[in-house]
Amino acid sequence: MRYDELYNKKDIKTFEDIAKLLDKLDKEKWILDELKKEIMGLRRGEVKKEDTHRRARIARHFTENCQLMISKLLRYDRDKKIDRTMNKLIKIQGNGEQILRENPIMQTKPPIDVLKWDSLPNRYALNLKGVKELRKGWGLHTKPLSEMGLSVTMAFMPRNHVQLFHYHPQSEHSLNLGAEIQGDYRDKGFEKTFKIKNEEVAYFEPETIHRLENPNVSINKNISVKSGEAILKWKADYYDEEIREGYGGVLKAHETKKDGNHSVKTHNIKDKHYSYQLEILKIKNGGQVDFLDESALYMYVVDGALKVTTSDKTLRCRENDIIVVDPEIRFTLTSYSKSRIYRVIQQ
Repeated sequence: MRYDELYNKKDIKTFEDIAKLLDKLDKEKWILDELKKEIMGLRRGEVKKEDTHRRARIARHFTENCQLMISKLLRYDRDKKIDRTMNKLIKIQGNGEQILRENPIMQTKPPIDVLKWDSLPNRYALNLKGVKELRKGWGLHTKPLSEMGLSVTMAFMPRNHVQLFHYHPQSEHSLNLGAEIQGDYRDKGFEKTFKIKNEEVAYFEPETIHRLENPNVSINKNISVKSGEAILKWKADYYDEEIREGYGGVLKAHETKKDGNHSVKTHNIKDKHYSYQLEILKIKNGGQVDFLDESALYMYVVDGALKVTTSDKTLRCRENDIIVVDPEIRFTLTSYSKSRIYRVIQQ
């Protein structure tokens, strides 16, 4: 199967081109079922990153082409034929996205490991102009699909990038890890905006049509915790026809504790959909922090470089790597530079 042959916008000029390429994808989609069977049979510690990347590369053949065709389809006046085509594309895209949510934590070896950033497969979200936004993610658990529990999604917004308006039945909390960005949402047909500074959490109420914008000249990094339901019931607002109430803003409440060579900023997230704490651990150059937790830890290195040591093992990690630790494992983090660590404490 040649899964690299459709990524050319010049191939899609007319509705007939879209119909032709959709028919091709529809005939090829059986392979997604085979890939899902592979994923569901995975065992932690026995998964090779090359196999994860192979599955993701094939899945992107479906997801990116569907998104590209959807953006082209929106140029046509809407009718039943357009709607049928759109629905087929959305369904195939959704099947491909599930393959891209293979949980890379399955690659790690217990009881403690560092998941390197290049081990996580890439996936891309396209906006209405067809501009790609890099996404990566992992489950806060050791099940084969990230959506089988709480999971984390990283978004890397290109400069001057505007996301696609979307909504879901769960609330959303996005932590900004870069320069100031903008949150947009619709309320009763009116578009409203607010600013999100570094290390602030943007909040959108359930069913709110919303998006993020990066007005900066550099890539913005933001991170969200999502439930399986929020992922599976995600919907794009392609036609701007929904008139509904909505709300978005910044969660101001947080707590910062300092302890010698490190500090911890905590955001408490609690509503009827979620209950967890976001922690940003900041360690000074040369600082050490000891850990022994009852729960598993999934610690994302926002920036910096660190050493992870146990009684019989030493691991090294740097920006964008993930430290994965099983319950009741004693270890120490030693920072080689100013470092920030992000983690989610489930309640």
